[in-house]
Amino acid sequence: MRYGESLFCIGRAYRVSPWAIAGQNGIGYPYWVRLGQRLAIPNAPWRYMPAGPVCARQFGGPTPPPPPPGCRVTYTVRPGDTLYAIAWRYQANVWAIVTANNIHNPNLIFPGQVLCIP
Repeated sequence: MRYGESLFCIGRAYRVSPWAIAGQNGIGYPYWVRLGQRLAIPNAPWRYMPAGPVCARQFGGPTPPPPPPGCRVTYTVRPGDTLYAIAWRYQANVWAIVTANNIHNPNLIFPGQVLCIP
């Protein structure tokens, strides 16, 4: 655990439920963790992961799942990316990407977020 990290940003980095991380490591509500604490990352995919800050991965972790049906490819957002630039790169429609990823604000994506490109 590094300074400024939370179970939620770690969960986004590994696409693993933060509640599963808490359960695996015996962390109860309010999910407080200590600086330098070592966490075991379970294989518990976080479906319908909301947008938010993403921590840097510290090890490989569980193998990410294959792209969902209807996705040509998955793309991991990098700093400075926009949905418009990503759509242009993959010759996709911005609104199709928004719909496929249940994005509520097309101007708000985060580095480390994994997008389905239909």
